[in-house]
Amino acid sequence: MKLGIKLVLLVGLLPVYQLLGLNDSLGKAKIGFPIRTNLEPVISNNVSMVMPIASFDIESGSNAVPLSMVSKFAFGGYISPESMNAYQSLLSSSNRMGASQEYRLTLYPIIGIESNKNISLKTVELLIQDVLGANFTQDAFRMFFQGNTNYLGQTLNADNNEIESWRNRVLRFVFKTKSKFFGFTVNPSIQFGQCLSYTRISTKDIKLTSDQLGDKVDLSGSGYFASTGYSFGGNGYGLQAGLDLTKSIYQAGGILTNIELKLQNFGFYSFSDVNVTSKDAVWNANGEGLTPDSYQDSKPLNLMAVQINASDLRFGSWFTRQKDSIVSKMNLVDSKRRGMIMSPFTIYAGIDFRNRNNSNSKLYNQLISLKYINMIGYLPRLNYMATFKGKYTSKKSNKTSPFFYQVGASVGGFDDFDINCGLSFNSFNFKGKPLVLGINVIGIESFVNPSKWHGGGIGMHLGYQIF
Repeated sequence: MKLGIKLVLLVGLLPVYQLLGLNDSLGKAKIGFPIRTNLEPVISNNVSMVMPIASFDIESGSNAVPLSMVSKFAFGGYISPESMNAYQSLLSSSNRMGASQEYRLTLYPIIGIESNKNISLKTVELLIQDVLGANFTQDAFRMFFQGNTNYLGQTLNADNNEIESWRNRVLRFVFKTKSKFFGFTVNPSIQFGQCLSYTRISTKDIKLTSDQLGDKVDLSGSGYFASTGYSFGGNGYGLQAGLDLTKSIYQAGGILTNIELKLQNFGFYSFSDVNVTSKDAVWNANGEGLTPDSYQDSKPLNLMAVQINASDLRFGSWFTRQKDSIVSKMNLVDSKRRGMIMSPFTIYAGIDFRNRNNSNSKLYNQLISLKYINMIGYLPRLNYMATFKGKYTSKKSNKTSPFFYQVGASVGGFDDFDINCGLSFNSFNFKGKPLVLGINVIGIESFVNPSKWHGGGIGMHLGYQIF
């Protein structure tokens, strides 16, 4: 008789949750026209400014898992055994994957209402931020999606894996100051965060050995599963700070160089009621702390098929029948814990160049930037983006207006590399203010061939031109 097992990370006994999290896209309170159409903003050029109204960004990436598989898991769809075998063959011994989503709404200033120049408040923003990051092994992928049926007589070394997800609601206050720091304009920010849901899964030295006949398996390893569940009112609360430094340098020949350095979301979230299920983990006895102090040696768990027929084997009913005895053998420990966790902060550095004397040039500016999010699976992201200027004539008003399009590439982040593009233009006027719509596509190659390439995303941004 064969034991058919599919392990959901920690031996298939830990709950599976839909994991969501944060993407801090580092939108500026005032950003250079055109409105940003990629993950990093176009830096202010003091010629034409756009005040953001609302934006939406969503992106996924991996160094190995193709976009077609990620989208099927996120939105549903059949994955054939042949496709699953092809996917897992692309993996290396260590892999990473992540996804992010952000909604942003500017509460202050309000379009059509002049802001008070006597106060130091620059903007107030409301954000809903989701992020998921994962580091996982090839054998963990096989366990999760294929089980042990294809690997009878073998040992799957799932080893160490990490998955973390956040969903946060943030109210951010950005301030303007007259202070200078080595010639940089200083704009600090402070934000109040509610963590709507937080989940972390960690495994250590997971191994699964199936005998050749498939009627016995040996399982070993340790790990833990921590989750707050979801609450609209928040499960955790935190305070974070940020700092934005900008500087413009005018050079001979009309070259304008803009430099921006930014730290954002730097702080902590405090949790008082986190559900934790663990195996062979050693915790602080007073309930403080959300990560184990250490792990005990894990003893192998032997599972054998007992009193099941062929149909039970085929459909995996054996697991339901033996679940209680398996759980008791595993010695899983449930507990309630509290503690503080550092928020997924972001560090950004960007520099752009523009020739102000050559107004007839189609090349508007060039941006080079580096971005890092303190999140599992995210590598420093190096980005290059060239912005070009064009013109179009409205048939209705017979007026000529500019539009901007961007092309570029980036390496790192959740993905290996991406080819990116964007478009922004004046859509219509509202109370005398030209509204600017920006649309960006990240990872064009993945949309062209989703079965081969790994990451992709899309964003939409609405703002109004203030001068």
